[in-house]
Amino acid sequence: MSAPSPHAQPAVTVALIGVPAAGEPTLRAAFKLFSIETQSLNGNVRQALQAGRFAGCVVRLDANASPLLDFLRSSPANRHLPILGLCPAGAKIAEFAKVGLNAILHEPIMEAEAVKVVRSVHTFIRHEPRRHVRIPIVLETEVKISGAQSFSALTHDLSYGGISVTTEAKVFPDNDVEINFRLPNGEPAKVGGTIVWRHHPNLLGIRFAAGDEGGNSVRQWIDEYLRLY
Repeated sequence: MSAPSPHAQPAVTVALIGVPAAGEPTLRAAFKLFSIETQSLNGNVRQALQAGRFAGCVVRLDANASPLLDFLRSSPANRHLPILGLCPAGAKIAEFAKVGLNAILHEPIMEAEAVKVVRSVHTFIRHEPRRHVRIPIVLETEVKISGAQSFSALTHDLSYGGISVTTEAKVFPDNDVEINFRLPNGEPAKVGGTIVWRHHPNLLGIRFAAGDEGGNSVRQWIDEYLRLY
């Protein structure tokens, strides 16, 4: 496995919850590239998380995940903890998007995807988010093309000036859109914008319209999120 080595920094630890034993070595190696340690949690997982020893966690999105994710997002100590969702084959990611997952991994865990995903969130895990102006977050959203159809999507990241989403809908740049979603704090957001790029197969970049007041709630949430660091 190869990736740029970061400067030597004190290690932080990510909890692995429900990760299959076969995938753990690949995942551990990906985190290790960014000076992040990992620890598998068993037994009283909630008690271990509540102790505040972890800078992030990987949670397998199985039948046991929803109560744990709700616990994390309702806990004052952990509500902004970076969470990577590990998606088994056939799992419906949208069912978990309401809690504000920060990234998604798929089973079986592949080396290239693991490194890419960890790279996208490692600054938040290491409490260095100001190096990274886009906040990785997975939320269910509806995107309506001006004068045309709506389609569902999952957010990929948020910034002060825009949003990127993943969708199988066949839409392309230069379309004006309205984006509707609910922020992790429960506040609804409705923002106008324009699709400015598409990275195949399914990633769209949307720039918020200048002066659209709907973007204020997004910017306020980002400010709150960053203040925690």
